[in-house]
Amino acid sequence: MPSPIDNYRSQLINRILIASSQLEVRKVVDMAMKDLDRQQSNEEIAFVFTNKILSDLKSFNPLYKDAQQWSNINMARIYINRIRLPEKV
Repeated sequence: MPSPIDNYRSQLINRILIASSQLEVRKVVDMAMKDLDRQQSNEEIAFVFTNKILSDLKSFNPLYKDAQQWSNINMARIYINRIRLPEKV
């Protein structure tokens, strides 16, 4: 039986796939990260969560996705990686 965090991750992936623009993808990812921050104070959980999302997104085959979905997948991967990197001063 999937855990609640796995269900949440699955819902997030689905919302990324059906987003109508790259801006919407960013909003979906931002909302998910804010929800995770509100629910969990542990940075390790957030790191593992984002690693699993990235792994899921990398597993998609472009031959089985339309152009918008593939654009959304790539945007989400780039944006999540950018969020995870510490800012350079």
